[in-house]
Amino acid sequence: MRFVALDSIRGVCAILVCVFHLPVMFYLRDSAFIEHSFLFVDFFFVLSGFVICHAYGDRLTGAQIPFFLLRRFGRLWPLHAFVLCVLVLLQLAFLILHHWGMSFGREPFEGRWDLTALGLDILFLNSFGLWHDVTWNGPAWSISAEFWVYLIFAAVMMAAATRMVATAIVLSVTALAVIFALSPDHMNATHDLGLVRCIAGFFAGVCTYRVWQRHLAGHNLWAGAEWMAALLAVLFVSYCGKTVWSLAAPLVFSLVVLAFAAERGRLSRLLSVAPLRAAGRWSYSIYMVHATVIFVLISFARLVDAGGFAPIMSTFAGDLAIDLSPVGGTALNEAAVFAYVGVVVAIAALTYRFVETPGRKFVNGLANRWEQTRAGKSVPGRNVNGPAQPLPPASPAGR
Repeated sequence: MRFVALDSIRGVCAILVCVFHLPVMFYLRDSAFIEHSFLFVDFFFVLSGFVICHAYGDRLTGAQIPFFLLRRFGRLWPLHAFVLCVLVLLQLAFLILHHWGMSFGREPFEGRWDLTALGLDILFLNSFGLWHDVTWNGPAWSISAEFWVYLIFAAVMMAAATRMVATAIVLSVTALAVIFALSPDHMNATHDLGLVRCIAGFFAGVCTYRVWQRHLAGHNLWAGAEWMAALLAVLFVSYCGKTVWSLAAPLVFSLVVLAFAAERGRLSRLLSVAPLRAAGRWSYSIYMVHATVIFVLISFARLVDAGGFAPIMSTFAGDLAIDLSPVGGTALNEAAVFAYVGVVVAIAALTYRFVETPGRKFVNGLANRWEQTRAGKSVPGRNVNGPAQPLPPASPAGR
């Protein structure tokens, strides 16, 4: 079973995360909703826990754990590795251009682009606080966290499968307590406490699935539940984003998942239109490629600004931002946002088709052959793509 409405919501959230990270001074940039859209990464975590428990929660055994982890690795790493390769090539290009006297505001392969930091990204270690900031492809902190949480999920299945809900509640609440005690930005924890944040959301999603499975599956909820859940999410993100109340994100997004899992409301039908379903399919690619698009955009803007061609670099909330109003009026900033989203979605459609899907199928094929070899016989009827599951977050990641 694929949860189409939830998949579409994930696509919308991925686009909101892209807009949240965009350093362009457009009309809604300083609105509370956009400014706090980093919280949608917690929706990704909750949805991931819900879907993984749906796909594996009743059938994951000790013998299957290596194949489970390999398939999850194949779901995350190929696109992650591809984006890192693109970023390395860009740094090499900037190194050459730097020697020709062009300035991009920073030295190539320094700071977050350090080669040691690259090693952390490759090994999925960029959410353990081993570096002072997000590294290379910033949003990737969340997928590294999610991979290690898959391992924790497998361990829980082996040690406490009959007490899954109680164990998941303890893990989620404990993770939130750690964030409350250690995170100065509350739920906006990324490279430092990203793993803990993922544990909180993922295991809230596991509990959510058990509630849905045992009490709500096959039942029609109140007709307004979807609209109320959507309104709750908008109000929560807008008013609680940078406060201690942001710690309620796993609970709020669990309610959203419960409301839309049945897919029987009018809003679910609206979410099933083809463009939103496509956004859901491409959401992992959208999430993973958008920071690279921003990196190229900022680098170009710095070059234009430093060369005296146009004064388009400004300061917004203490960070450098692009302001195109001096050369084309404020409407140009708004147009730039739509153009940016269009470019990101177009690139994501390509990476989904030519990188993400082939990479997943290749690794799943390896896992299937390994599993068949271990079993000593063919497994008839197995789908080489494995269970249908939504993509993981990124991840944004917060700032």
